[in-house]
Amino acid sequence: MSVWYPAPRVAGVLPAAYFDKPIAERCDFWTSVFVAMGCSFTNVAPHLFSYAAPEMPVAANGDPFPVILYSHGGTLLRADNIHKAQELASHGFIVVAPDHLDTLMSVFPDGTTVFGGITPNQILSNPGFYFESRLRDVDVVLQELERLNQTDPLLSGTMDLANIGALGWSLGGGTSAETCRTNAQVKAAVLLDAFLLRSPTSINPACRSRS
Repeated sequence: MSVWYPAPRVAGVLPAAYFDKPIAERCDFWTSVFVAMGCSFTNVAPHLFSYAAPEMPVAANGDPFPVILYSHGGTLLRADNIHKAQELASHGFIVVAPDHLDTLMSVFPDGTTVFGGITPNQILSNPGFYFESRLRDVDVVLQELERLNQTDPLLSGTMDLANIGALGWSLGGGTSAETCRTNAQVKAAVLLDAFLLRSPTSINPACRSRS
């Protein structure tokens, strides 16, 4: 799980890498993604930097920040829309992005790397299984945010968990829509090219979405 948040400017602090090193150096991934477009990204990804500085204190403005849950595209990465997460953080949101079961790979803080290995065809042949797995992920993340907001040295007291929204791309868009539909704690959803698996049978009256 990655978290982007508002932070004060500090001179001399360099920005974080755009991708975790094991992901940036995963040549087969970048080749498979970009070869169809007639170009290669394998010599570029390891050198990209983000607009976020690592491990900075959370900006203090006297009030907790609203939270956005980001759900990544199928078989991709929690960093697949990192630029949007950073833009939202710059406007006063805390953005939380977990890796789902179908992620390409997960890199943990100690450098441990876990490869997913799930293909788009596997998802398309049994979308309900992966969709339900993602919804359970969101439930776990919401519980974890409650804990972090109480006890985490960096994030304690910084999150307004009464004001949570969801943002998702592709399969993540469907995840965000269904989360908003079924969970009253999530007040709004923004869907980016959403893959919608099911039609809602009831609507959370607190939820409003825009595609």
